[in-house]
Amino acid sequence: MTLGTGIDLLAHSDGLYGLTTQPTMPSKTASLSASATVTCVAVLLAAAFVPHASIVLMCGLSVLALRSKGGALIAMALATAVGFTTYAFVDVDPNVRLVRWLLLGRACVGTLLRAPAICESKRVIVALVLFAAVSIAAALVVSPFPEISIFKVGTFTLGAAAAIVAAADPAAAAAAEKWLLALGAALIVTSVPFLFMAAGRWVNGSGFQGVASQPQAFAVMLAPLLVYLTVSPALKRSSGVVAVVACGWFMLFSSLSRTGLTAALMALTIAAAEGFVSRDRWRRIASAGPRVWVPLLAVAALVAAAPYRHTIDSGVAAFLSKGDPVQSLEEIDWRTQYQGSRGDLIQQSWRSFLSNPWLGIGFGISPWLTPADVVYDPVLGLPVSAPEEKGNIVTAMLEEVGITGTAVLAGLLWVLLSKQKHIGHNAARAALFACLFINLGEMVFFAMGGLGMLFWVVIAVSRERARVPLAATA
Repeated sequence: MTLGTGIDLLAHSDGLYGLTTQPTMPSKTASLSASATVTCVAVLLAAAFVPHASIVLMCGLSVLALRSKGGALIAMALATAVGFTTYAFVDVDPNVRLVRWLLLGRACVGTLLRAPAICESKRVIVALVLFAAVSIAAALVVSPFPEISIFKVGTFTLGAAAAIVAAADPAAAAAAEKWLLALGAALIVTSVPFLFMAAGRWVNGSGFQGVASQPQAFAVMLAPLLVYLTVSPALKRSSGVVAVVACGWFMLFSSLSRTGLTAALMALTIAAAEGFVSRDRWRRIASAGPRVWVPLLAVAALVAAAPYRHTIDSGVAAFLSKGDPVQSLEEIDWRTQYQGSRGDLIQQSWRSFLSNPWLGIGFGISPWLTPADVVYDPVLGLPVSAPEEKGNIVTAMLEEVGITGTAVLAGLLWVLLSKQKHIGHNAARAALFACLFINLGEMVFFAMGGLGMLFWVVIAVSRERARVPLAATA
């Protein structure tokens, strides 16, 4: 398949991959689509190894984003994957950031102009707009770079709203779910050769990065997709999918990303526990096979591995210490690990919060941000990049928007989770938790110029699919 043919296939795939968004009854849980997976593999390989392919792919995805609500969700997810594989092995086109922002704009236009679905998501939209209004008002008062704060909160609000509104269409959510599963499988399959190559660990020599640009990005991008695959009914239909999932967990561990692995395990555990405590549903859930029992089988595997405790102890110690030469958990210097991982960032955020506890220092702003760090697009003059690194969403939000904005954000999270009354679709429910837990160690919740765009697609789709009763997905 040539690059141009692949883009044309994506842009005209409404009938082929189920992107039509005509009103339908809630569909069954998606299985793994071979055609979608092959297309995702081709997209990732082209982005990673073909010079300037990222620009061509982004343009093709922009066309897809305008075609339908399902197309907008798929384009946003694939654009994120393209962005984080492009940096791995080819020089980055300087225009790729602008094209990506234009793609997000086209997805917003293509989705929000199809207004009837807004009424299905009005509580989330109101919460998003309220958070944006509070953050912008605070930024105008306290932010040293108000234009950056306004741009970041504006793109976050539009991107999140577009994903939520698009996924409110059950057919669009079902189609996007199929592509999210395919993207997760493709990310694993394309990374398999790098398990046996030095290029798979070229950034730091220890953490596995696969086809992505660095280990942490690989793990954070993989974690929610892997959780979705792990508890998906596709596990019941194909031994090949089981092999892919097992390989994915090995890759996640090999990345040495404590954030990614911890978030994935927490998501599986809480989704399973939530299912068991749900009154009048536990018998149906217990009979749902891998959707619930995979986490419990993992615990049984740990018990069976008890005789190999010393070998496992050494491996876990190496993982927790990010590849440092330690042989057991007792040899790890936990204070040094904390400070070197996220401790310094969390402490800095807390000090900044104490300086202005009610309004913070400005949304999307770091204390050390200088004008030289801001990248402006030469055509439109937009601040397309103003990097920041925050270790934890709680302390980061207290730092940036203070107590006032953090309280509004808590309301937004409550609205996102409050209507999740059905536990039938545990795959979607677990993926939603994984996206939220990732932000306890790597804040990507607002990063529409980064992994946040993929995460909001997963959040929106999983939120809608988790509302489908068990009888409709069995």
